[in-house]
Amino acid sequence: MTRALAKQRLCLGLLSFSLFTLPALAGEPAAKPAAVKPAAAKPAVNPQVLGITESVLRYCAATDAADAAKLQEKVDQLVQGVPEEVVARIRKTQEYRTAYDSASDFVSKVADQNASKVCADTVAESK
Repeated sequence: MTRALAKQRLCLGLLSFSLFTLPALAGEPAAKPAAVKPAAAKPAVNPQVLGITESVLRYCAATDAADAAKLQEKVDQLVQGVPEEVVARIRKTQEYRTAYDSASDFVSKVADQNASKVCADTVAESK
């Protein structure tokens, strides 16, 4: 395996890890007493996860419509139940922009012949 291909696979692995594992690690803030926390409360949208997911979605929309549709479902799940004005504010945060721009920078360096693999691997990791 060439160094470039090995480096690209490593970066793809890191992107997949950050896109789908970090949310689990970040999770909800420390548990509050049951009497204070509403039973049906949804955790806030993680700006980093949303930024990375939307960046990869934008990339995949141009390369693989089927995987892009699956990533759109992931975005819809992330923001489900969150008012659009809250989501719009999240998209304006530095944390979101940094994550979005970093993911965009990464996928812009993927060789054309590997574009569909990036989308397919990202979708596979989100299941």
